[in-house]
Amino acid sequence: MTPQRIGPYQLLSLLGEGGFARVWHARQDEPLPREVALKLLKPGMDSADVLRRFQQELETLARMDHPHIARVLDAGRTADEHPYIVMELAEGAQPLTRWCEEQKLSQRARLALFLQLCDAVRHAHQNGVIHRDLKPANVLVSGAGQLKVIDFGIAQALAQPADGASLGTRGYTSPEQLEGKPVDTRADVFSLGAILSEMLGPAPGADLRAIIRCATDPEPAGRYGGADALAEDVQNHLAARPVNARRAGAVYRTSRFIRRHRLLVAACIIAACSLACGLYFARQSAELAQQRLREASKASEMLTGLWNAIALQTAPAGAAEGFRGLIQRADEPGSLIPIGSRMQMLIAAARSGGVLPDHALAKEAAEKARALIAANSSQIDVTQQIETWTLLGALECLTGHPEQSIDLFQQALDASKSAPPAAQLSARRFLASAFALGHDERAEEALRAVLKDADALKLAPTETGLLHARADLAQVLLDHQKDAEALALLEEAITHARAAGPAERLTTLRLLLRRGAVLLRRNDPQAGLQAMQQAIQEASQPVPAPDQRK
Repeated sequence: MTPQRIGPYQLLSLLGEGGFARVWHARQDEPLPREVALKLLKPGMDSADVLRRFQQELETLARMDHPHIARVLDAGRTADEHPYIVMELAEGAQPLTRWCEEQKLSQRARLALFLQLCDAVRHAHQNGVIHRDLKPANVLVSGAGQLKVIDFGIAQALAQPADGASLGTRGYTSPEQLEGKPVDTRADVFSLGAILSEMLGPAPGADLRAIIRCATDPEPAGRYGGADALAEDVQNHLAARPVNARRAGAVYRTSRFIRRHRLLVAACIIAACSLACGLYFARQSAELAQQRLREASKASEMLTGLWNAIALQTAPAGAAEGFRGLIQRADEPGSLIPIGSRMQMLIAAARSGGVLPDHALAKEAAEKARALIAANSSQIDVTQQIETWTLLGALECLTGHPEQSIDLFQQALDASKSAPPAAQLSARRFLASAFALGHDERAEEALRAVLKDADALKLAPTETGLLHARADLAQVLLDHQKDAEALALLEEAITHARAAGPAERLTTLRLLLRRGAVLLRRNDPQAGLQAMQQAIQEASQPVPAPDQRK
């Protein structure tokens, strides 16, 4: 029977138990009042081997000093000589994967937590310790979001010979450890890879899938050498640098360079937004903007020409300051400018901030437009509401937060319910593209539905939004190893992009690079290099002047 008090510790409730021990939530009254976690061997678990492992865990924890490893506060023996360990308590703690699901964390937030875990394991390795039982249940996250690695009960010193025991948890434990063979830091790397796979779900994206595959290679020699190397590759992915797990050479590295600098992606998204978000109201909104700006105050009329220059990407110096003045005019308390005109002034500034580029300016204007919608939604045209939400979502994508854009694009879709079918389709396209950028498993189905419905509406395949939908679907198919279908879709998209003329030059370039990468991956080096050379040749050509465009 477990005593209710052990030394200065009052046992309050059972937190969990393993094969040899139970962990209790306990309270210490003296000399310092605090709540702790107390680990106590189960009755009957007092064999020499169990006692040795318990003492080894105490010694292991005692030499750790890391913010993401549970600290030892005290140790001792009960009245009947059963050893116990007192550790810091992570209040409201839950296993790592359950925390991620309940908090609905984005992929980027999950990776940030995983990097904390890698750093804790790296610290253990530097102190000569292999955990050997890493799994979500032994990685807790507190109510405050603080990660803690616990339960070093079967940990092994790096210099310690293999004990031949088949210990660990299937699904997380390396094959060599389950077979009782000698292990090193790569055994923990296998466990980290298994945890990462569970954290990210079935469709993490090509880079992360390669990282997981490398970490969980059945052979230790095929894995990362340690937790630090694994963490470095995750950081490479987050920074859009080439990951070491994908040894695809120059083509892959080139594609990551383009993604890291975001120029092509940014230009494509802003181009789509600058057409007033879409397939239905894109062309009309520029005329509507001009008309409503002319209806505004004299000061706003003076800035109309400046907006036109931005729209043509020929803005004079000082354009950002001019648009900040436009924002101030639109946001003046008690303004006599009509609500619709004020909205269009803010939308114009937000669009132009993206083209300059001045993301802070764009965000300021779009947020003020959002505030106007919140206060006057019944007076604001639905196309302006859709465009505001779409601009906000696009800005999140441009600044590297595609997961956060999903709710904003969903707002645009909700606002489009009363709009014509083509406008609804445009909103759906932006949401589907956000799924693709955020490696959301809904991306493929959503993008296929957009293209199917666009055919039903008989929309021109050269429409900017549809070109991007094809490009995004091709990337999703590539991530899912559906190379043949992706290649066919890319060929179709390139044909349509070329037909659209110079306005879609950047889209054509991006598609050519992707086609080259696919061909090289399919062991067609001649065709792949030809596609890459085409892209390089077209990229070196000067951009046509605005008056040369259709």
